[in-house]
Amino acid sequence: WDATLEFRVHLKEPKGATLGRYLYKCRVRIIDDEVFPSNKYADLILGKRYDEIPRFHLLWEYVVLNFQYPAFRRKAVILNLYLFIENALQISVLCVKLSLMNILSIGGEDEAVNNREAREEAYTHLVVA
Repeated sequence: WDATLEFRVHLKEPKGATLGRYLYKCRVRIIDDEVFPSNKYADLILGKRYDEIPRFHLLWEYVVLNFQYPAFRRKAVILNLYLFIENALQISVLCVKLSLMNILSIGGEDEAVNNREAREEAYTHLVVA
């Protein structure tokens, strides 16, 4: 997807024509008629029926467009991997805290849990986590 492409053309050695003093070069501009981010929903976008465009699918087209560029793709993969690891650590901490809270809240039947030392140790682990 490129909005415009612009370049210059220099004419040399004409056949059957003469080059003027300033008429030997020209600027060429190609205007891209594609719809951003892709032409998949071009009829809806050009018809200004934005409410009919599936939002997630349009977002996916944008992601596909960005992943065509290797520098962006590499950075996005690294960032998503980092965020996945960070989220996995947060979930594991929450699971540990939940299990320790369950140990502290259980009463009665298990002698080890009723033991004051076991409860204090579990509380210490909860505070550290």
